[in-house]
Amino acid sequence: MKTLSEYDVMRKAGQWTPRKTLLEFLRYCFVCGFAFIVDFGTLIFLREVVFDQTPWGVYVAVVFGFAAGHITNYLLSLMFVFQEVEERHKGWTWRAFWLFTVVGAMGAGITELGMWIGYGIFHFNYIFVKLVMAGIVVLWNFIGRKLVVS
Repeated sequence: MKTLSEYDVMRKAGQWTPRKTLLEFLRYCFVCGFAFIVDFGTLIFLREVVFDQTPWGVYVAVVFGFAAGHITNYLLSLMFVFQEVEERHKGWTWRAFWLFTVVGAMGAGITELGMWIGYGIFHFNYIFVKLVMAGIVVLWNFIGRKLVVS
């Protein structure tokens, strides 16, 4: 009769393990990097080409960039971040998408607040502020999604 190691028991019970979480976080960083390129590219394009003459254009461009990056992040997360069959299956539900979106929308709110403070009040370059906020929001999104969606 085969005995299960402590790791196997925790894995079967769906409990947290440092190695599993670290690997998920590394895969999530890769996914976020690609989603950030989509988000950032959309932001730059809309701000510089579409909304270049409007004072509020940067804030609208941030929202559209978020939406494009969010969808990219969601789909790539399902394909690359969640490795266990049960996690992948759970991710393809409307409930999981809704929870993923709620956490992401909070991240978008954090980004908008940071943009308003950094760009709107202190007049830092919007690209610099977006880069700083992206780092903060990656951590928020991973922790929030890990707690709420998984």
